[in-house]
Amino acid sequence: MARTQPRFQFVATPASDGVHILQTYTLDAYDEPVVRDVLVYAREHAEHLSPGGQPLQILTGFTTPGRRFDIAVLVSPAVHKAYRDERRELHAITFLVFPAYQGEYSGRETIGEAELRSLDSRGILLANLNRMPSTYVKLRYNNVTTKAGTTGDKRGFTKVHTMARELELLENSPGSFVEFENRLGQVWRVEWDGRWSVTGACTRHIDTVEAVLDFAYAALDGRGA
Repeated sequence: MARTQPRFQFVATPASDGVHILQTYTLDAYDEPVVRDVLVYAREHAEHLSPGGQPLQILTGFTTPGRRFDIAVLVSPAVHKAYRDERRELHAITFLVFPAYQGEYSGRETIGEAELRSLDSRGILLANLNRMPSTYVKLRYNNVTTKAGTTGDKRGFTKVHTMARELELLENSPGSFVEFENRLGQVWRVEWDGRWSVTGACTRHIDTVEAVLDFAYAALDGRGA
């Protein structure tokens, strides 16, 4: 009988400072070259490994053959829960490391945002090496026609298809708005005044739903100013 591999596989290495530990794990998608490459890259490029530092440290320039990953993400012990309950001294010196995509993170995430984006099932399943990119987008909206909208005055993380749907639904709905933010902190507000009216990081009027979606996708990629 063939031996079944465990769903979760864990690999760790000492950090270059000789004090901290860099650890990664995979879920149903173990790929030894990718795991090796991300740990080596983190060991060579990670700086200021302090539990009180940035919740997420973004290491740009990472590559690994046959994959489209272009960053490595270090998750601070202030965020992750590995060993937190059973071995607190080990938890305090362990940083989790995962390959990721540049369009997914800003590097300015709060602890709460880092938890949502790196650990929560509603965020990014970093342990799945075969996942598709999950573009960074924060959204706030209100549609007076559909009666749908977010609560409060803060933008929250969402999926790109949700933003796209709400932009489409602005058509012929004066008084409604969609406000979205990309990973660079650029914000746009879109309203309907007979056309899609864009204000914020840039100002323009857009005549078709196809064009407003093209604009929004480019804006999320940092090309909408």
